[in-house]
Amino acid sequence: MKSQKLKKACLIVAGVALALVFAIRLMEQRHWLSRLPSGLNVTTILYVAEESWGFGPGGNETGVVLYELPENTVRQLKERGIDSLYGDAGWSSTPMERSGKWFKTFDGDLLAAPSLDNFLDQYGFGIPVDPAITKSINKALAKPGSYFFAYTRTGVVILMPSEHRVAYVYAG
Repeated sequence: MKSQKLKKACLIVAGVALALVFAIRLMEQRHWLSRLPSGLNVTTILYVAEESWGFGPGGNETGVVLYELPENTVRQLKERGIDSLYGDAGWSSTPMERSGKWFKTFDGDLLAAPSLDNFLDQYGFGIPVDPAITKSINKALAKPGSYFFAYTRTGVVILMPSEHRVAYVYAG
């Protein structure tokens, strides 16, 4: 009788634990999706790299989130351009101009091409990012065919239609 009750209790605890894991994952997904403008219709998160130092005023967060850009959004961008999604909302076309935090090193030198690592480490809180993702973002910002937008005080959204990807990168 006691073993029956123990088994039942273990099943209940396991069920509650699984429900909590599922709820946390769902909250995480909503958190990452909320980082993008709503008109992109993004639902799939492909990669997340983030680190935090401290919290509140004075805390720092650095991260890269890569999403799948839906086919219908890619098609609309190719057929009608970025203004068809957002009007004149401040999006810029690539290639990115050679200035600012994407190009300047700590020594003040200018790099020949935009560097994700440079952007992420602008306050000394860089993080490791998958080299293939870094290469993809750097390439998208250096060549025509992509778009970027300073979406928040510390973050930039990068649309990469040819790769069916969108990235949100932030440092601050």
